[in-house]
Amino acid sequence: RNMKEEKANRKCEEREIVERGRKANKTYKTQKRQKDRIMDSQKLYGEGEDTMFIARINDLLKEEKSIRLSGDITESTKICLKIVEFAFAEKELKHLANLVSLLSKKRGQAKNATAEIVRYVMKVVDQVDDKVQQVDLLTMIREVTEGKIFVEAEYARCSLRLSKMKEACGDIEGAAKILNEVQIETYGSLDKIEKTDFILYQMSIFLNKGDFVRTHLISKKISRKNLEQETFETHKVKFYLLMVEYYIHEKDLLEVTRSYKTIYDVLKKNDEKTQQIASDYEVTKEEMFARFILYLLITPYDNEQLELMNIAQKFYFKELENFPVYEELIKSRLTIELIQNEEYFREQVKDHPVYSQVRNHEYHLKEFTRQIIHHNVRTIETYYSRIHLSKMSSLLKISQDLVENELADLVSSKTIRARINRLEGVVDFTKNANHNSLLNDWTHDLDSLLDKVAHTCHLINKENTMKA
Repeated sequence: RNMKEEKANRKCEEREIVERGRKANKTYKTQKRQKDRIMDSQKLYGEGEDTMFIARINDLLKEEKSIRLSGDITESTKICLKIVEFAFAEKELKHLANLVSLLSKKRGQAKNATAEIVRYVMKVVDQVDDKVQQVDLLTMIREVTEGKIFVEAEYARCSLRLSKMKEACGDIEGAAKILNEVQIETYGSLDKIEKTDFILYQMSIFLNKGDFVRTHLISKKISRKNLEQETFETHKVKFYLLMVEYYIHEKDLLEVTRSYKTIYDVLKKNDEKTQQIASDYEVTKEEMFARFILYLLITPYDNEQLELMNIAQKFYFKELENFPVYEELIKSRLTIELIQNEEYFREQVKDHPVYSQVRNHEYHLKEFTRQIIHHNVRTIETYYSRIHLSKMSSLLKISQDLVENELADLVSSKTIRARINRLEGVVDFTKNANHNSLLNDWTHDLDSLLDKVAHTCHLINKENTMKA
């Protein structure tokens, strides 16, 4: 009995504690609402300001409150617009920013009202002469629209304008910080073109900042399929020009080659639109084609590089006729013959910006020479099964140490198979045959031998028949 009484008393005490907590929570919320109203009023009126403007705003806010509580969304939107229009007309930009924030935080405020006042301020912000006040207004709009789906488009556009203003002032870090907070690909209220413009601007800012990792991550947000549409030709050229900077930094020469080829394929249409694109980005189709070929020549040898070489020779022969040196280089690289005039080709191309001005141009010029050496090594491998290092050095016109280094690189990349006997100074290009290939060769040789024996027997019988 005592235990039951104790349990009952304990339950009563717990219910009393819960009830007191509910009452305390309700009292706290009521006090907080009252405090918020008082603070909002203090923010509006400032520190003891008593002017005609403040009195007029006070009257409008009272009217706005009564309309908002009545639930009339249309009239509530009109009175909110009236308040911000009056503040802007009176050139009270500081109060305008405070009013936008205050009206958007009102309890029960209609989403349409918040959206309209934000759109109005976005429209008139260009009429403000003071850049500092423009930044303050745009910053306030970003704070008001942040996290609200119904004004996500305004948030993105405001962020873009604010970022461009900071970029114009030289604050690349600030511009990048603003753009990094916007996940534009998730905004459903923006069309594909506007999203693509925004992402391209993000890429350019992060490239200027030197953040290549984030540039690569952002570039994946753009669909390559969308870029193939005719309406996206301008974006396509801009995108691949930006990606070229990234690929050059990463020394991904094959992707640089593909990017310039894509840009040239757009510009070679030579209509009004493509001419305008070339003018906007200050590029020419001749220069894009030249860079396509020059980067192709320094791309490491593989199946994809060889395919691009054949495409350039087969489908771009008319363009190559305008560049005789490039045409001769492509032809030489596709022919299994030694390239003897490497110095001549180097002198012809070394003054081009690809090898003299752009990022990593020294690396590019070095790769130009290395790829010719690699071509000559592959040619020697085709015609020789064994060769002395001294002979190979004289054919390649480089030192024996450099021959060994280049052979090591080619063997490591599995381009060729070779073994170097340093004691004898011999390079062996013979491939190790597996058991199946040995058996196949033996079977082929045996069949060939039996065919010859049968043919010989046939000739002997024929001769005997004729003599008989």
